[in-house]
Amino acid sequence: MELKIVSGLLLAVALVMLMTTGFATNNIVNAGTVLERNLTGNVTAAELAVTTANEVVPTLIGPASDSNSSGDKTTFVEFTTSGTATAKAMADKVEIYVGVEVKDRHAADAEKEVADKMEAIRSELSKTGVTFEIETSDYSIYPNYDYYDWGNAISGYTTSHIIIVRTNETDKVGKLIDAASEGGSNKVSVVFSLSDEKRRELELTALSNAAKNAKAKADSVSSALDLRVERIVSITENVQSDYYPYRYYMPSGMAYDSTSKEAPTSVEPTGISVSATVSMVFEFG
Repeated sequence: MELKIVSGLLLAVALVMLMTTGFATNNIVNAGTVLERNLTGNVTAAELAVTTANEVVPTLIGPASDSNSSGDKTTFVEFTTSGTATAKAMADKVEIYVGVEVKDRHAADAEKEVADKMEAIRSELSKTGVTFEIETSDYSIYPNYDYYDWGNAISGYTTSHIIIVRTNETDKVGKLIDAASEGGSNKVSVVFSLSDEKRRELELTALSNAAKNAKAKADSVSSALDLRVERIVSITENVQSDYYPYRYYMPSGMAYDSTSKEAPTSVEPTGISVSATVSMVFEFG
């Protein structure tokens, strides 16, 4: 009887351990019922051990799974592809670089002439009726040298002042250039670009179309191979602008003649493209 009690205690400990390792509660209860019946019955310790092995263990473990009884195993294949797309829109922002450069034997005289011309430029720009912002891009003063066999000597000074005129009225660029030239500018360049909002819009459009393109390729290949797209394993993307800023240059030293009968300067905004590539890894089954 003592052996049976010891065996019962050992089995009870085993049951507790099994409970902490995740066995189903109903299996533990069934095993406990078997243990109680065998302990109260008139059986020997050896019989108890055999009964426990035959009844309790299967109760805990449960019937053998037949999920793989057929021996069939599904095979998955990975397929990598990419899609590309381009979205295009007209530039909706422009920066006009307006500069004045003056050379003089005396630095102070060069500075004054540049300041006077820049003031005249601002005045002419304000008369255009165009909405714009102005920001200084560069201001510099540096000496000029004459070179001789024995060395060099300062021959004068160059003063340069460049401002950036920003506007969203891309159809008024020529008007602003003419005004800057009339004020005394002898350096002009123009850069067309996209506003942040328009660039984001193009990027999202390009990404969406590129992703659809990649998915269409995957569907076509899987259909041809009599397979099915099970899931997407990974996705990577890359976006870039496929353009170089357009620049219009007015030759240095060119003077504006207000009596000229020539047509106003015409500078048209350019179309700007944003392209996207989406690479995807699919799983076929």
